Amino acid sequence: MRKFTENIFAFVYVLFFLCVLFIIGSYIVYKQKLHYVSFNKNISTVICGDSHPMSAINDSILKNSINISNHSQHYIYTYNVLKTVLQNNPHIKTVILGSSFHSFNEFDNIIFDDDIAIPDYKTFFPILDYESASIIISNNFLSFIKSSEGIIKSMFKSTISNDNSYQSYPFIGYYYKSMNSCLNDSTVTTAINRHYYQLNGKEQGFSHYQNIYLNKIVKLCVKNNVKLKIINTPLSDQYYKKIPKKFISNYYNIISNFNTNIDLWDFHSLHLENECFGDGDHLNAIGAKVLTLKIDSIINLETDPKLFQPLPK
Repeated sequence: MRKFTENIFAFVYVLFFLCVLFIIGSYIVYKQKLHYVSFNKNISTVICGDSHPMSAINDSILKNSINISNHSQHYIYTYNVLKTVLQNNPHIKTVILGSSFHSFNEFDNIIFDDDIAIPDYKTFFPILDYESASIIISNNFLSFIKSSEGIIKSMFKSTISNDNSYQSYPFIGYYYKSMNSCLNDSTVTTAINRHYYQLNGKEQGFSHYQNIYLNKIVKLCVKNNVKLKIINTPLSDQYYKKIPKKFISNYYNIISNFNTNIDLWDFHSLHLENECFGDGDHLNAIGAKVLTLKIDSIINLETDPKLFQPLPK
């Protein structure tokens, strides 16, 4: 009986050891294959951020660009994705980063609340640097453990994929061609409540890590000699009028700290017809075409100063 027990323990130990080796091996191979996250040499502009730039900038219209935005993407993820992209694509000269009035509210729940965070861990955790990974693990260790199987599967799937291109990596997003046309009081109110209010009806506070990682993104672009354009995409009048003023003030205070290293393209008040909005705060395909053509004219011609909104003093 003793011998049998010893054999069981030995078997479990070997199995555990092999599992650890498998995980480490998959991680090493995954990291080595990240050099496949490279774009065509004609791509000089990268669009990134959350669902606002994701649905607002059509990279099939904007020349020499690629949209890699993801829904509800926290800047901790955007920073790490950009590190990988810029490392593998030295021909990138411009980064267009989405940043809206809600971007600096209690946005950190996206990286810490289970329902939202765990699916994102599977997508982004394998590319996080040590500091970013430590923040998530130290603040949300149990959720990290819950998602560990999914993280391993995600890495393994990418390592064995025959598609040796950036498209095999889920952290690379895309332009979302929205065919919605749902600008009404209901969608506006839903978005306002989600972006600026807690469940008890009180106004949200401000994010801690969004500001920190925006600063890291700015420094990353400066280090790589990349122009950083921060874009505040168009909003419906109905939505804008319901934003609590403290979030607007906080937004401009944060952005103004970086005005020597960035350009702010503030299109929040750009007048668009209702048919251009998918809902209160997202453009649909019609609106994306209008905005993208304006951006294209700025990048290529820079002859229309009326499109620029100066930073408030």
